Amino acid sequence: MYSSFNDSTQLCCNNVIHIKEYGSRCCGSETIDTTEGCCGTKVYNLSTHQCCKDSTIIPKHHSCYRGYDNRTQLCTDNYKVINRTSRNNGSLSKRQKVSRSICKTCHWSHRRIYREIKSGNQYVCKRHTYNITINKTTRRDILWILDAKYENKDKIKSNVTIIVPCKSGKLNKTGRFLLVTDSTIDEKTLRLGDSDLLLQYHRKLDVLVKRKQRTCRQVSVVLIEIQKAVKRFIWKLIRPN
Repeated sequence: MYSSFNDSTQLCCNNVIHIKEYGSRCCGSETIDTTEGCCGTKVYNLSTHQCCKDSTIIPKHHSCYRGYDNRTQLCTDNYKVINRTSRNNGSLSKRQKVSRSICKTCHWSHRRIYREIKSGNQYVCKRHTYNITINKTTRRDILWILDAKYENKDKIKSNVTIIVPCKSGKLNKTGRFLLVTDSTIDEKTLRLGDSDLLLQYHRKLDVLVKRKQRTCRQVSVVLIEIQKAVKRFIWKLIRPN
């Protein structure tokens, strides 16, 4: 005989029933709280580790891309990994711009953010820019948990919980924001990384980011066409008469 299931007090995770607690959710057949993340079906600590797109769990200070250590290395805007030195740790050359930490940019004024993006010092060539509305903020140790709404590709507003690896009180804000990220919101929870940007919405900032990103796409298209032309040229040289 099956016992009755109460969805207001219980969670059913892969046919295993658990008592529902504040912020708890399923990860495989287990439940996790707001201090933990779910990587595929594996549980990990949000304050010490991160989940890559291939469901691999790695230390927080490492990067999913090429596995570089962001304490001693940097990833430039052309995705080249370089070592941090006394020269480039604070400021990089124009050919080696990187995205500032999400925790650092949240301290900047709107004017400084606009100036940094316009000059090219702040990199915004990401796969996605979401217009989100943050309705509630919750501090959890060194993380901020943001309850937000966003508009998906079908123009339907959906809920998402955004986890930000930062303890700054500057993130204790609600309202409209621009989220610039390489991650796709395809689940109910999104964990941001250091290279993502969370910018308080301003019309001029929105226009500037979109204009910069069009330039990024144009450059990508040109590079693709150059690669195709080189391949065609090489093929003509090596193909038999």
